[in-house]
Amino acid sequence: MTTTNTLNRFGGALGAVIEGVDVNSASEHDVDFVRQALLDHHVVVIPNQDLDQAGQETFMARFGPLHFHPFLELMGVDPVYSQKINQTMDSMAGVDHWHTDLVFAPEPVAFGSLYCRTAPAYGGGTEFANLHLAYEQLDRRWQTMVESIDCQYQLSPHMLDNFAVLAMSKPEGDAVLQMLTAHCTRPNITARWQWSDRDLLIWDERCTLHYGVRDGYPSERNMIRVLVNGDRPFFDGR
Repeated sequence: MTTTNTLNRFGGALGAVIEGVDVNSASEHDVDFVRQALLDHHVVVIPNQDLDQAGQETFMARFGPLHFHPFLELMGVDPVYSQKINQTMDSMAGVDHWHTDLVFAPEPVAFGSLYCRTAPAYGGGTEFANLHLAYEQLDRRWQTMVESIDCQYQLSPHMLDNFAVLAMSKPEGDAVLQMLTAHCTRPNITARWQWSDRDLLIWDERCTLHYGVRDGYPSERNMIRVLVNGDRPFFDGR
């Protein structure tokens, strides 16, 4: 018997829930359906999935080559494509901000996925921001400036210090980044997903920011993360 895939939005700015897909036995039609939903809605949730780490890796590999962290590669570690993410009030303080994953990699991540092993009783949701919509809602002067500036990425524990706007002084560049960050994370550009056990959530890293909210104390949130590589960026210096 053929199961019909359905899609329902969960946020006004982005996000949709897909029913009718069993990730462990997904057909090419199912994968194409999920891929198109990602392009249209940037974040998709496929609930009620029975997954182990190998199953999540197998499904996500159908969207592209799996990401192997470049730091581990430099250390000569055997490839590991999945990562346990256990969030408590005393852990992961470094991601208590809006961000996208591993933008410094030679081939930045295209898609991220989280599988929820244990959801908190309350709180502990993840927020996402739609950067396409954020750009569209800039006035034309800001759009022109964003199109013309170059940024340099550098590792730092503080989000704003991760980027330097070239051809601007640091105070000027920081002011631009602060304004853009505030603009991109306004409530009308964001949506929040409240986790349930066995949710598989996939998002497009290229056009979203995300924020794991640590407001579920004393509950814990236990996840498995698998990332998919994107294309090497192309720069036309003309």
